[in-house]
Amino acid sequence: MKTMSVDEAQANLPKALEWVSQGEEVDLVRGDRCVARLLPGDGPHGAAEWPDFAQRLRQIYGDTVLPGNIVLEERDSYDR
Repeated sequence: MKTMSVDEAQANLPKALEWVSQGEEVDLVRGDRCVARLLPGDGPHGAAEWPDFAQRLRQIYGDTVLPGNIVLEERDSYDR
């Protein structure tokens, strides 16, 4: 694992990206504390799969469809 300061990474990002493309993990440190970690995209920490939000909503609410402008209708229903 490689280590690079945040200031160095800002000044020389291509170097950090080259290490990552070669399969290295790069810790970005500020002072003596790691604030971020760059990981290769094709390894076990590769691109995350997004959940199917529409399916999850169907599981929670069934086939109930709320109108998209319900907030506006509620807001307009109050006397100003």
